[in-house]
Amino acid sequence: MQNNIRWQIAAMIACFLILGFMGIATYAHSPHDQVRGLGISPNFANDKTLFIAAEGEQTSTKYEDILRSTDGGATWIKLPRGMDNRSDFSAIRVSPNFSNDNTVFATTLGDGVYQSLNRGNS
Repeated sequence: MQNNIRWQIAAMIACFLILGFMGIATYAHSPHDQVRGLGISPNFANDKTLFIAAEGEQTSTKYEDILRSTDGGATWIKLPRGMDNRSDFSAIRVSPNFSNDNTVFATTLGDGVYQSLNRGNS
């Protein structure tokens, strides 16, 4: 009888631990960004450079960001805005000559087209 109770308690603890870790993992990735645009370097095989235009919400505040990865998407850095906060990014494109001219374009919903000549740093 005591072994049965111990087994039940151990099973309950295991369930709570599993559910707890699953909940933490879910919370750690919440909220998820919505990708509105993807730009891939024409020289991706060598430089592993990607850009995304992302939209999300954190603590009820909406944000729009452009992020860059130089390791094939394993890690991302948020690029400085250098523009007003009204921009709703709709697409991002990389110059066909990106390895030489470092040019990235971001289009917006109603605010025009932005151009960066330094890999999105400004």
